[in-house]
Amino acid sequence: MSNKSILTIDNVSFSYGTTPILRNFHLDVKERDIISLIGPSGFGKTTLLQLIAGDLKPQSGTIFKSGLWRRVFQKSSLFPWLTVEENIKLGLRGVESTKTLSFETIIEILDLGRVLKNYPRQLSGGQGQRAEIARALIGRPDGLLLDEPFSSLDYLIRHQTRNYLTEILKEFPMTMVLVTHDIPEAVAFTQKTYVMQGQPACRLKEFINIGDQKELTEKIWNELEMKDETN
Repeated sequence: MSNKSILTIDNVSFSYGTTPILRNFHLDVKERDIISLIGPSGFGKTTLLQLIAGDLKPQSGTIFKSGLWRRVFQKSSLFPWLTVEENIKLGLRGVESTKTLSFETIIEILDLGRVLKNYPRQLSGGQGQRAEIARALIGRPDGLLLDEPFSSLDYLIRHQTRNYLTEILKEFPMTMVLVTHDIPEAVAFTQKTYVMQGQPACRLKEFINIGDQKELTEKIWNELEMKDETN
C-alpha cells in the first residue's frame, strides 16, 4: 500500500448558516486506501463528501486531492433521455483515451451487456446502480466517492452489487471513500472504518478492518452507542 497522500483534509470547518457541521476536521487518505465513514445522521458524512467533491467550500482549512475523482450517489443520477450505453460513456469525457478502462471489460464485470440499449426507467434498482458505477469508473479515476450507493437496494442485490465493485477494485486498484450507515457493510467492504465523533464533527476513531468481522462490528456499534449517549 502506498504512503503517498491522495486526499488530505486539514483543519476544515463548515457550517450551514448558524449550524456548525464540521470543526477543525482532519483526514488523510493514502493512494489505494479503501475507507468507510460511519456516523449517526446529521454528523456531516455527506457534507464531507460534498466538500471533497468541490460542491461546497470550507469556511476554514484546506482540502487537497490529487488526480481524477468521481462520485456515485445514493439516488440515480442517470440521464433519463440517454440509453445505458450513452450514460456510461459520459464518464469518458475529458479523460485521455490511454487512461480509461475498456468499455467491454467494465460492461462484462458489471453484467450490463443485456441492457445497454435500455433507458434508465427500464432498469431494475441493481442495474441502475451498476450503470452509475460503470459511468464513474470507466474513466479510471484515481479516487471514488460513494455516498450510500447501496442503501436503496434490497439485501441480495446490495450484496451482489458490492461484489461487482470489489471485483473491479481488485483488477483496477484505486482510492475509495464510502459513506454508509451499514456497519457490517463497512467492515466487509473496506480496509478501514472511521467513526465520526463530536457535534460538530471534529475527530475520527479509526478501526482497521481485519480479524473477526462480527467482533469488529460490535466494537464499532458500541462506539456509536457511546457517542449517542454523550451527545
